[in-house]
Amino acid sequence: MVLRLCLYKGVVMFRVPTIKIANTINIFWVVEMGIVDIYNKYIKKFKIPILVFWIIILVLGITFGFNFFDRTENVVEPPLYTDGYKAQQFLEQEFPERANSTSLIIIIKSESNRSILNTEVQNYTFALMDKLDKFEDSQIIKGVYSYYGLQAINQSDIAQSFVSENLTSTLIIVIYEVEDKKVEADLIDYVEETVSEINLNHEEYTIFLTGLAVMDRDFSIAIIDNLKRMDSFILPIALIVLALVIRRLKLMILPLVSIAISIFTTFLILYGFTYIYTILSFAPSIVMSLVIAISIDYSLFLLTRYREEVEKGKDNYTAVSLMNEHSGHTILVSGLTLAVCFLGLMFFPVNAIASLGLSAGVTVVVTLFTNLTFTPAALLTFGKFFYNEKYIKKIEKKIEKMQNNGKNKRIKQNIKKIKKKINWVTITKFSQKYAIAIILLVLVIAIPISINVMKMDLSLENKHLLPRNTQTWDAYALLEDDFKAGQLLPYYLIFQTNETNGVRTPDFFTNSQKIIANLSQETMLTNESITGISWLNGQAIPWFYASMLLNPSVSDGDSVLYKQMWINYATSDNSSALFEIITPFDPQGKEALDWVKHTRELMEDFEEEFGYKIFLAGGAIFWIDSLETTISLFPYMILTVVLIVYVLIVIMFRSLFIPLRLLITIGLTLSWIFGLAVLVFEQNVLDWLFPNVLNGVNSLYWIVPIISFSIVLGLGLDYDIFLLSRISEYRKKGYSDRSAIIKGVEKTGTIITAAGIIMAIAFSGLLISSEMILNQIGFILCISVLVDTFFIRTILVPAIMSLAQKWNWWPKKMPKVTKEEIE
Repeated sequence: MVLRLCLYKGVVMFRVPTIKIANTINIFWVVEMGIVDIYNKYIKKFKIPILVFWIIILVLGITFGFNFFDRTENVVEPPLYTDGYKAQQFLEQEFPERANSTSLIIIIKSESNRSILNTEVQNYTFALMDKLDKFEDSQIIKGVYSYYGLQAINQSDIAQSFVSENLTSTLIIVIYEVEDKKVEADLIDYVEETVSEINLNHEEYTIFLTGLAVMDRDFSIAIIDNLKRMDSFILPIALIVLALVIRRLKLMILPLVSIAISIFTTFLILYGFTYIYTILSFAPSIVMSLVIAISIDYSLFLLTRYREEVEKGKDNYTAVSLMNEHSGHTILVSGLTLAVCFLGLMFFPVNAIASLGLSAGVTVVVTLFTNLTFTPAALLTFGKFFYNEKYIKKIEKKIEKMQNNGKNKRIKQNIKKIKKKINWVTITKFSQKYAIAIILLVLVIAIPISINVMKMDLSLENKHLLPRNTQTWDAYALLEDDFKAGQLLPYYLIFQTNETNGVRTPDFFTNSQKIIANLSQETMLTNESITGISWLNGQAIPWFYASMLLNPSVSDGDSVLYKQMWINYATSDNSSALFEIITPFDPQGKEALDWVKHTRELMEDFEEEFGYKIFLAGGAIFWIDSLETTISLFPYMILTVVLIVYVLIVIMFRSLFIPLRLLITIGLTLSWIFGLAVLVFEQNVLDWLFPNVLNGVNSLYWIVPIISFSIVLGLGLDYDIFLLSRISEYRKKGYSDRSAIIKGVEKTGTIITAAGIIMAIAFSGLLISSEMILNQIGFILCISVLVDTFFIRTILVPAIMSLAQKWNWWPKKMPKVTKEEIE
């Protein structure tokens, strides 16, 4: 019914030429009051069923909601019809084992910087390889490669790449096929147990385990730790701040229950979605922070209004009704707008963005309707508990006593004098008096910082996702320092000739070798980076030598190995061939973005020159295509959201100026905060203050701006609507524009700033996490809500509105001014 009210308001607010203006206003008033009254009556009539419904949902959420964590993944799917998507399709079709395989990388590091080439490490390597053969599901293991293993089959040149240049560390790579997540988890556990069980001097050597699956697991563990930190530390602090504002301990029960219902209901719904939708591993942290922030925010708006009406002497039902009419309507509009912003992300052809949009959108919708139904139903059901008549009479007696007691009058006057020196009335009058100066000062401060947005550099680096100070972090850093980071995510260059035996010809060998040599010369690759049927150990394989090795009558060691290699790198009909590329740089770093772009440009020339169809797959291709698609669509997303917000605010306030001013001030907050984020995370202005956190980070993770934009926009909208609703309420009562602004800020200023503090506390759970991606989101959200609530909404907005005067409401006409005083 509330939704119908909102929509109906938007319809009836526009004047109908055939009806007199007075009649139109009367009709609207009757309809609006009627629907609000119906809504309140429905809540009162069905209050018990509503509470029972939420209790059942809460029990189901507690029972099944935790399964949501086990169903999240860190898998990015290629955007449809991109080059990466087409390459992946071809890879899965022609080289299914490659497409479904990944690796575990074991690194043995000498802590004393002694050579790793010794009998002890050799025995350890072979013992580990023997143990892997005994794994219960050993059929998923497709190969185990090590320095000593390759030396044993006379592959000394390849073996050298498994030892660091200073000979202090060595690699053991386990290639396995991903068939089942549980089997994969069992393999990781088995390898971890095995590497610690085999006899090795662990004081002399440190063993690290890394790989995409290990990273995903450790990331998920870190997410759960973050949630525990939020539950045990962040949530209590946020609730304490809420209690200080509400000032009634009994009412604090409602936010606690609302948060629990919202969290477990959201987890339950998203758990169901995981069966049809891929949801990223860090979604639970975003969900938890949003629930804490938004649920407490909505509870603050609702309960402060309820308490205000109760203290005015209203009965319980009337207080709840007025709470729904004003604060309920405010959070409905802002909540639905925020939900639209998030759910709109589902239309992105990038599953990483879409899954986070779904998670956040479901969170907002659940939290919104929990507060709009559970809170009023609980207040009406347990009215005698929450609505204390003794408390009301006590307040009335105090007021009467102060009115009749001269001493109390003097005390009251002294308190007023103190408050007059610094309160929201004083602050608002100051912002009105110096409105132009405040606006100019804001621009002077904001512009130099905001222009840094143009320098924003988005990245895919793994360091943004890995938990700091963990073995996974150390293993990845060691892999980058001592070996080629591309070992973790190899790229694949695939040639399609469309001819049977097309790759088993002298021409293909000659052409493919020219292409590889050109790639090595034109890009950041080295000759040793590429391996395939015509290129091995940094050198071209002559066709006559390859054909000799492939001869069935030849069966020496080199021939056997090359024939096996041919099976792995060419299709069964020899129409296509795959070349593996181990990049000497981070396969997800900035260099990879430039390399992929340049390589694709060269591929177009190669296709035209040699007539092959060439694909670039594997590595971080999915992520890179997702990043490029996101960047190209982001401006359209901003435009769409801006139009939706503009229309909704026009419908709510029937003004063309208010939504324009709102979008400008929110845009100011966004540009200022993103500019500040660039200074902190890209230009490293705070490295000296947080060296252990910011060291080595010089970019924003690519998803951060998309998610942060929607949240910052939604929260700014939330506070602005709350403020404007009060200002509009007083203006309709006959106060002048300036007086209505002062009274509106006076009534909402404390609540808005308290909401900002609570939001900042809630999002600080992300700020203090061990993953850089969450640190960046937390930084942007914490700073933005503090700036928005302490300055933009409470100082800058009143300054702008005081200059606009009657144009704030244009083209709607407000009632004549009958009150000027500030009570």
